[in-house]
Amino acid sequence: MVDGTEQAKGFEAATRTGLPVAGYRPQREETIALVNENKAVEERVLRRMDALARMPAGTLEGRWYAIARTQIEQGFMALNRALFQPERAGLPEDAPPAPMAFEGAEAVQVVPPAA
Repeated sequence: MVDGTEQAKGFEAATRTGLPVAGYRPQREETIALVNENKAVEERVLRRMDALARMPAGTLEGRWYAIARTQIEQGFMALNRALFQPERAGLPEDAPPAPMAFEGAEAVQVVPPAA
C-alpha cells in the first residue's frame, strides 16, 4: 500500500508514457500506483457482491443490487479518472485552438459562441 511515508522515502518523479488512446497523457508512477490500489479495492468489493449474489433466491432484491453494483463501478471509474485526468479527444475536423486572452496572471481561453 502506498502512503505518505512510503512516497516520501522512495518516490521518484518518474513518468510513464500514456496509452496510445486519445485524451490520455503520460502519468507519474505515484498516480499509477494509486489507481492500481483503487482497482484492487474495487475488485474486493465486487467479489463481495458476487458472493452476495450467490445467496438463495429472494435474499437480495435484484433491482437494488444492480443499482448498487453499477454505482460502485461508476464511483471507482470516476475516482480513477480524477487521478488520471484524461482530456477530451481532438477530432480531425476541429478548428485550431482559439487565441488566449490574459486576465491578470491567469490565461483564459476565449471560446467563440456556437453558430
